[in-house]
Amino acid sequence: MTQEVHHGPSTQELRQQRAEKLHDADAVCAVAARTVAALGDTLGTEYRTRVQAAMREVRTAVKCEDAERARQRAEVLVTVLREAGLGQVR
Repeated sequence: MTQEVHHGPSTQELRQQRAEKLHDADAVCAVAARTVAALGDTLGTEYRTRVQAAMREVRTAVKCEDAERARQRAEVLVTVLREAGLGQVR
């Protein structure tokens, strides 16, 4: 009898998951940027500042290829967008 032992995801699977997290975070940031640009001055200064700060955090994490941090920062960005009344972003 042979038993197959599964030791978790393969290196390739981990790379794929990491790439997906980075891509998803970058996509949320891109949507946020387009939304802010489209709204122009109708988005209040407070929310514009908060959204832009959250976008910088996401972009920094993506640039550093820190997938988990990028995912977390993207979640914060989505929260800020929802608070600004732009809840259908994700």
